[in-house]
Order: sequence, then structure tokens, then C-alpha cells
Amino acid sequence: MRYIDLRSDTITKPTEAMRKAIYEAEVGDDVYREDKTVNKLEDLACELTNKEASLFVPTGSMGNLLSIMINGGKGTEILCASNSHIVQHEIGACSAIADTLPISIPTTTGILKSEDFAPLIKESGIYDMARTSILEVENTIGGSIYPIDNLKKIKTLANEKNLKVHMDGARVFNASVKSKISIDTIASYCDTLTFCLSKGLGAPMGSMLCGDKEFINEARRFRKMLGSGMRQIGFMAAAGIYALNHNVQRLEVDHKRASDIVNVLRNNDNICLHGKNETNIVFFNEIGLTAQQSISKLKDMRILANIEGSFVRLVTNLNITDKDMTILLEKLKQL
Repeated sequence: MRYIDLRSDTITKPTEAMRKAIYEAEVGDDVYREDKTVNKLEDLACELTNKEASLFVPTGSMGNLLSIMINGGKGTEILCASNSHIVQHEIGACSAIADTLPISIPTTTGILKSEDFAPLIKESGIYDMARTSILEVENTIGGSIYPIDNLKKIKTLANEKNLKVHMDGARVFNASVKSKISIDTIASYCDTLTFCLSKGLGAPMGSMLCGDKEFINEARRFRKMLGSGMRQIGFMAAAGIYALNHNVQRLEVDHKRASDIVNVLRNNDNICLHGKNETNIVFFNEIGLTAQQSISKLKDMRILANIEGSFVRLVTNLNITDKDMTILLEKLKQL
């Protein structure tokens, strides 16, 4: 029997229909802006987010880095949640490459309010401190959806202080589908936005970086600096187009399956759930066991999971079948 892989939604493989779209893609040299499929993907990203321009980048980490390089830089800082991806999972690129100091705001959920940012903002008149340049939010973060009212107030604060708001929207489509708030509405409360094509949407690689035309022109230049001038990359852009046209609404399936997992675990006295578990990510602990012990136990049951902090993390994804779910839920009852 195969393993049921819930380590992440990054482990998905292209469907046959997506592979066909890749095979049939019309490609050219993207450095010369001659790859029609990439151009089509970037136009689609603009249409979805209502941003002026967009750029196809290999990874969300690069998209985040480009935004910080352009809107941050030497002598500046970025305010973000302590458990944000740019702090915890991007190997210090924020400071090592973008020369921008990350200031982590303590939080258990990752969801911040304008009141959390406001007292930490350092303006340009202070000569001996790094100047705040960017407020960063992540949506979703740990599977939790950023409340739209929080985003509105954070953007208002940023406008008042002449700061940029960057959204790491790796799973922003999960947030949109679950909350029923459109992507362009969410995107209206940030200046720059990344979203991932290779997580819940199921493409093999790629993220989109969105913003105004001036910003994207700079991002294209800096992308080249980072070694990512891509040539006939339309094959992967075709997968992204397919994902955006076919795999967005099916995220509801992942959310429903995560909810089914939560319901099983909630009825088990040996389990402590953690967090809101709003979309496709579930966190829990087994009483009396470390997360690593639980991971090993699950692996013996042919279930693959990951550790996030001190918790076990399960992430539903499009590779999971109905049969997998039946088996999974029965096995989780045994914990």
C-alpha cells in the first residue's frame, strides 16, 4: 500500500491534463519577452489581482526577496510576524541578500493588527536607527486567513507613514476560496504580492510577483541579477495557466478534507488541536508524545506528516484521493 503523503501541498504532481498543456505550450525566449505563454500567464495574474504588472519567478522565496530588495535595502527594516516565512524559511535572504533588517513581532497565530505594527515604525528622521520601509503580511499563515479588516487598517497605516505593504500570498487562493473574498479585493490592500502556483494549485514550479509597472520593471532587472533570466520557460508557465484556470475552486475539496481530519481528531481524547485549522493545514499533538514520536508513529501507519515548531502538521492536497481519505480517517482514530 502506498504512503498517504500529507507533508505539504508542495508534493503534488501534474495531472495528465496539465502535462498535456505543458507539452502543447508555445514557447520563446523570455529574456527577450518573446515567450507568449509566459506573457499570457503574467497578463492573467494582472487580471486576477487587478495589479498593473506581474512577473513569473521560479519560487515564492525569490518573489518575496525581490520585493524586499526593491522596497527595502541598506539601512532599512521590514516589520513582520515572528513565524513568517521570510524569517523562518528563507535562509536569512532578507538580510543576507536584500540588506534589510527583519523585525519580528511576537505572535502565536501570525495574524497581526495595525496596532502591532504602529509602535515599531521608525521614520526617516531618526538618524541612528534603521528606517522602517515595509510592513509584511502572510496570507494564509499556518493555514489561517488574514481578516480583511486587519489588512485594510494595516494598509491605511502604511499609507499614512509612506510605507509599502508586501503580502506573501503563497496560499492566498486558499484564503480567497474559503473566505469568498476575491483575490483582487485582497490584493488591493497591499502594494506588492506574491502567490504560489506550485502548492495547492498543483503546478510543478513557479510563483507570480505582482505590483505596479515601475516596480515590476525593477523586479525583472533584479531577477536577472539573481540568476533567473529564464529562456523557454513557457512550458512551466503553461502549467501555471492551467492551474489558475482549473485548480482554484477545487481548493474547497482540500478544505473539506482538512475539516474532516479536524473532526476526527477533535473526538479523540488523546489529541490536542492547535490553531484555527481554517483551510488545508491541520496542527495537533498527541498527549504524552513529542511531535517527532508522532511523526514516526504515523509513518509506521504509512502516513507522511511534517513538524512545524512543536506540532504535527498535516496538509491536504490534490494528490489525495477519496480512498486515501477513508483510510486516513480510520487510521487517525487509532492515535
